[in-house]
Amino acid sequence: MSGKSAVRRPAPRVSDLFSEVLKYVGATLEPGTFAIYRTTFAHFSSSAGNPPLPSLTPRDIDKYKIERLAAVAPATVNIELRTLKSAFRMGIRWNMLLRSPLEGVSLVRVPEREPPYYGREEFQKLLDTIREPWLRDVVLFAAVTGMRQGEILSLRWDQVDFRARVVRLRSSASFKTKTGKRRSVPLGDTAIQVLRAREASHGSEIVFTLRGRPLMRRWVTTKLRRYVREIGLDRRLNFHSLRSSFASWLALDGVSIYQISKLLGHSDVKITQEYYAHLEPAQLHDVVDRITFPLRQSPLDNTKEESPKCERRKQLEHRCLVHLLNTLSKITKRIA
Repeated sequence: MSGKSAVRRPAPRVSDLFSEVLKYVGATLEPGTFAIYRTTFAHFSSSAGNPPLPSLTPRDIDKYKIERLAAVAPATVNIELRTLKSAFRMGIRWNMLLRSPLEGVSLVRVPEREPPYYGREEFQKLLDTIREPWLRDVVLFAAVTGMRQGEILSLRWDQVDFRARVVRLRSSASFKTKTGKRRSVPLGDTAIQVLRAREASHGSEIVFTLRGRPLMRRWVTTKLRRYVREIGLDRRLNFHSLRSSFASWLALDGVSIYQISKLLGHSDVKITQEYYAHLEPAQLHDVVDRITFPLRQSPLDNTKEESPKCERRKQLEHRCLVHLLNTLSKITKRIA
């Protein structure tokens, strides 16, 4: 060994980790997820700067959490915290740091809120109001399949299997599925009708187009929002609410949370329960009614519970009877 000491490499900085994570996420996950990572990293860097990774502590994370709570909703802060947790876990796996500064950091408590969804009559009114055939097709297809906006707008004809009545979703060069995994979406009669109608006039490998060009998310989102406001619906309703409506309608019709979770493509049934379990109790009465026992009448059932008024009357009658007997006893003694 030479007399010279080994050169110690400087510790990776926050920017080094974020750069590597964005490369990985951009190559493996969908653009929407990549955008969440990029935005979160920008906000965190603005708060914490670019220190060496080992110097970060839970206090830095709590400081970031407080700053973000002053600017955005608690639910948004939780999304960013989960994103950071995922990023630092990657850093540990890549030997860029030993411990995550998010260890022990809790999410923000968020009051439970039911996700907004279209009532069936509201949805029909929306369909009747939409004037663009291409938008009507997209909205209807979303509501009857529960597919995500990105999945629908990037859907290609080679992913549609009319014989098996399914859409086979998979990642491609231009689209990444939510979890990076393949999944099949079953198609009902309405979804098949929408696809058949478009098949007759399609001239593109993409299913939903406008004049042969792929639809942009911004077009669809903006147009739908205008129609929601035009007919006076809840202003919180948006494109994702079509997916929520699909799940809510199924839950209200008695479909189990587990089945809904599979149809939505959730990675964990807990995600589905978090948003839609509130719709189940009304459907559980038929289930509990399956457990019944014949009730036999107890002899005690024939004993009627007396009211306080009746009891007082009996006490008064008893005292009168005692008084009468005492009087008769005194008279008898005098005669004797």
